[in-house]
Amino acid sequence: PDYTGLATATDNCGTPTVTQSPAAGTNISADQVITLTEEDVNGNTTTCSFTVVVSDNTPPTAVCQNITVYLDGAGNATMTASDIDGGSSDNCGPVTLSASQAAFTCADVGSNTVTLTVTDGNLNTATCTATVTVADTVAPVVVCPGNQTETASATCDFVLPDYTGLVSASDNCSSVTVTQSPSAGTTITSDQVITMTGVDANGNSSTCTFNVVLTGATPPTAVCQNITVYLDGSGNASIVAADIDGGSTATCGGLTLSASVTSFTCADLGANNVTLTATDGGGNTDDCISVVTVLDTISPTPDAASLNDVTAECEVTSLTAPTALDNCGSVTVTNDATFPISTQGSTVVTWTYDDGNGNTATQTQTVIITDFASPIPSQAPLPDVVGECSVDALPSAPTAEDACAGLITGVLITPVSLPITTQGTTVITWEFDDGNGNIATQTQNLVVNDVTAPTPDAASLPDLTGDCSIDTPTAPTATDNCSGAITATTSTVFPITAIGTTTIVWEFDDGNGNVSTQTQEAINSGIDASASLGSDGVTITANTSGGTYAWINCDFNTTIAGETGQSFTPAANGNYAVVVTLGNCTDTSACINVNSVGLNALSIEQLAVYPNPSLDGFFTVNYEGSIEAIDVVDMLGRTLVLPTDVSTGVVDGSELAQGRYMVRVTTNDGILTTEIVIVK
Repeated sequence: PDYTGLATATDNCGTPTVTQSPAAGTNISADQVITLTEEDVNGNTTTCSFTVVVSDNTPPTAVCQNITVYLDGAGNATMTASDIDGGSSDNCGPVTLSASQAAFTCADVGSNTVTLTVTDGNLNTATCTATVTVADTVAPVVVCPGNQTETASATCDFVLPDYTGLVSASDNCSSVTVTQSPSAGTTITSDQVITMTGVDANGNSSTCTFNVVLTGATPPTAVCQNITVYLDGSGNASIVAADIDGGSTATCGGLTLSASVTSFTCADLGANNVTLTATDGGGNTDDCISVVTVLDTISPTPDAASLNDVTAECEVTSLTAPTALDNCGSVTVTNDATFPISTQGSTVVTWTYDDGNGNTATQTQTVIITDFASPIPSQAPLPDVVGECSVDALPSAPTAEDACAGLITGVLITPVSLPITTQGTTVITWEFDDGNGNIATQTQNLVVNDVTAPTPDAASLPDLTGDCSIDTPTAPTATDNCSGAITATTSTVFPITAIGTTTIVWEFDDGNGNVSTQTQEAINSGIDASASLGSDGVTITANTSGGTYAWINCDFNTTIAGETGQSFTPAANGNYAVVVTLGNCTDTSACINVNSVGLNALSIEQLAVYPNPSLDGFFTVNYEGSIEAIDVVDMLGRTLVLPTDVSTGVVDGSELAQGRYMVRVTTNDGILTTEIVIVK
């Protein structure tokens, strides 16, 4: 709680403030020092303290449980207080346990009330009671006398006396009552086991035994006879003692017979000595020896009802031995075959099963030799025999592997006429016969295959030259490995009139698909058909002398009548060209613009064509004045219709072939002609 109200505090300068540690509301579980601190208004402090003592007044809870303790061999038993504690506890900590009784003796056998006292750390106590059952489970010790020898009466019996006085007995808690079984007064006719039982006061018991051995009676007479027994299918035989009894007798009655051996197996074949024991009602015995002869007369039984045929292609060198079951285990298996068995057809083999005891069984098996596999070629496929121009000889005969006949050499069954010169493949067939009716065949290709092209006779061909025309030259020749001399052919058309260099491709074909080529250059030099404008700006002169001339008006693509001289003076401004013929050659000059006739002030400098040359055929015409039309004329004077935009001056000449062309521009001032070069 808050203890500050219990403190008295004064100060010379006012009323102090009191605080508590630990603060009010703190839980404590043991004695606690409380410190009170007084502080005046000027920060001066002083303290005092006192102790809060925590007292435990709640007793613990005692819980008991019942138990059973067992006396030891000395008649004592002990326990501890915790043995009868059933879970005692206290609210403040551990407890201490004590019991009102911890030791027990035979006098305490049964239920005993024991008080358990539980004490906590503050000496508060509580009690409860438990039932401690004391049990005696220790059996008494009973010691019998040694075996007792007694004399039987003339009738081979004996009446048992009371033997309890010969027994010593002791117990941990009480006296022991001893009883006898069979009880005194019982008549016995043979040796007897006597059991003595000792029981203590608490029902615990134990026993001991000894034998009563009877003597003095006349023993029986054992008489034996020899017998023969036969093993069954499992290799077993059995007898009873009566089988070897030859007339045994007893004077005391109750004759019992037993044999030392009654079961026999294959391990007992032959004579076996068996002891016959005769026992009378008094347990007296007599022995004799009987010879039991064990015989096996059962033949082995084959495991399989019948044996499967064995089939082989060429021979059988061994057979898997069949098996058989015998009542005595081991069976020797043999056959009458002579290996290897290689005779085609069926051979019957007889198997004999012998159990070693004189019993046998037989079974037959058929061995069938059948060659059913054809020879297998040693090499597959056979390599082609190849010749370029012919196959002159047959290859070596191939071989085949046969399972029975071994290595077989093939026989050619295809008629062949040598040498073979026809291009292509001839298929021949080889046959392999193993002599047992199995035949295999294999084919082989004889291939005539010319793969060598003709070789030109000349390492290179000389150039052919001319001015304007080259006629058909003499064809070159070549030599072929199979076809001999070959004359070349070409697709070039003669005469060659194209100016410049034409490459002639000569082809040599040997007729077997092999072609070689050789080239030859044909060069037409042509003539100079150019013309020049004179200094007067009007007269045009062909630059080549000694020819014939024809002048044309490029603007109208017409020949000017009567103008056949080397020079020409036009009567009007325009564009003009000259056709020059020299020998067999004819060529046309470029169009030349004449603009100095009369007083026309139209100037070629006002006209621009670009780009020039043009790489793609497109070009632009630019004029300082107004363009009314743009025409393109080839060197033969033909006007070509091309996509043209007059407003921009752009001409689409992408379809034009490489060469020189005249551009005729109609303006508001007149007609100007210039040249455009197309280069692709």
